[in-house]
Amino acid sequence: MKKRMNVDRRRFLRTAGAAALAPAVGRAAGSGANEQIRVAVIGLGTRGPAIAWNLLKIPDVELVAICDADTERMDDFEKKLSKDPKAGRGVKKVQDFRKVMDDPEIDAVMICTPNHWHAHMTLMACEAGKDAMVEKPVCHTIWEGWRMMEAAKKHGRIITGGFQNRGDSGLIRFFDYLESESQPVGKLESVNALWHRFRESIGKRKSPLKPPASVDYNLWLGPAMDEPIYREKFHYDWHWMWNTGSGEMGNLGAHNLDIARWAIGDPKDKPVRVLSAGNRFVWDDAGETPNMHWARYDFGNGIPFTVEVRDLNLKPDVKRLAGFKGISSGMILKYEGGEFRGGRGGGKLYGNDNKVIEKFAGDGGKDHLVSFFNAVRSRNESDLRCKLEDAVYSSQCVLMGGLATRIGSPATPDDISKVMSGEPKAVQGMWEHMGEHLENWDIDYAKEPWMLGPELTYDWKAQHFSAASEPAALAKAQALHQRSYREAFPFPKV
Repeated sequence: MKKRMNVDRRRFLRTAGAAALAPAVGRAAGSGANEQIRVAVIGLGTRGPAIAWNLLKIPDVELVAICDADTERMDDFEKKLSKDPKAGRGVKKVQDFRKVMDDPEIDAVMICTPNHWHAHMTLMACEAGKDAMVEKPVCHTIWEGWRMMEAAKKHGRIITGGFQNRGDSGLIRFFDYLESESQPVGKLESVNALWHRFRESIGKRKSPLKPPASVDYNLWLGPAMDEPIYREKFHYDWHWMWNTGSGEMGNLGAHNLDIARWAIGDPKDKPVRVLSAGNRFVWDDAGETPNMHWARYDFGNGIPFTVEVRDLNLKPDVKRLAGFKGISSGMILKYEGGEFRGGRGGGKLYGNDNKVIEKFAGDGGKDHLVSFFNAVRSRNESDLRCKLEDAVYSSQCVLMGGLATRIGSPATPDDISKVMSGEPKAVQGMWEHMGEHLENWDIDYAKEPWMLGPELTYDWKAQHFSAASEPAALAKAQALHQRSYREAFPFPKV
């Protein structure tokens, strides 16, 4: 018979009121492998339902609650769940996530909300004695990432990030292959992470959009600023507003930057410098974040490292993604003797003659959540495919790229080419490909210039941008390092 965690003990510890006891709350090390872990999914947009269905496939994991500020979304998803015999009819609907945090019978939460809620909810879960999976980017500002790691350590919680590519069997085999003595490609020479996808304009209203009646907007907005909404669609397109999202660089570009960091050994005190440029080209809409965006990171290892995201087709009249060397989402790793091209789902290793040396078929990280529950039972973070610190560092990197562009100045392609003249060939090549792409759209750069950010440096030990950054940019960068929160939703104290 499956055992439940000792709920009475958890309830005692939480009501005893001693914050110092919080690390003991939850599943103890060495507890039975067949204990049922009771889980709530918070946020029912795109990722939440996908994760909920996956939970139903994992032994000894029970989906007990779904939560969303939009009751219509909850009702719709409950109807779908009710048709699945594995889900049954016992799943609770909760509009206010704080009730989930207060529920002593919920052991873990899946945080799949808009980005501006990620850090708040993670800290609240830690304090409530719950483990958590939090979607990427795990934080909305660089400063929040530091606080998340502090909270997880203080409260002894198991936290993983939604970077499921780290669990991809093909990528795992490839990196293991590189450790073998017989690997033929030598040292890594350059890294290019890329995401290409076509997205339509999100439109621009003349009068502010009124949130759907089914949404508790105060709860949905939470810590974010109460700004008028001029986009046409309420859900999902919050990604393209700095107030609630992180743009495509932080949305889907984050996945590929994360595995690219993995490729260079997951440095914990890097990058030391970042240079970035982008803009929202073509669409005169309500979106604020770039739809063409690149960033160059200096990890202090001499390896050129670039990330690019493109949300425009190759040409206006040709519905085809730009892509590069057959890759529209993933990374291209250039080695002395060859090149790896791939990402989620694995990839192929090519020799310098462009012939395939080895194939590494993957599975998209299907066991990513399994590793989380293994760690919940063992209380051992090393069982995770994506540790919180790696999720935070990757998230902070994409946020740096967005931040640099936000404080940038108008620049022509010639201006950027001059800056690029001192960069390695791999970085120059990335810029040339993006320039060729935009040439197909006949951009008038006098009206739609690139926004070229200043080169920023970061002090990872002091946890702030350093004085080595351009002086005029330092204050602007530091102002975006942390954000203000609405008075009713202050940032939880660690």
